[in-house]
Amino acid sequence: MGSGSRCSDERFRDGEWNHYRFVANGAVIETWINGAKVTKLGDEEIYRTHPIDLIGLHVRGGGN
Repeated sequence: MGSGSRCSDERFRDGEWNHYRFVANGAVIETWINGAKVTKLGDEEIYRTHPIDLIGLHVRGGGN
């Protein structure tokens, strides 16, 4: 992090609205921030034992 920014990822717009997209398709979960894909995660073994589950989001407070 630098110059007062709360997030080091250049795709995140500090102090502005950000657009998030999450796609869960089978064992694969993909995440985008402001139109840029940032993660693609998958685990076939867990998906076989838990084909239906919940997704939780954690948002940290931004200060003020």
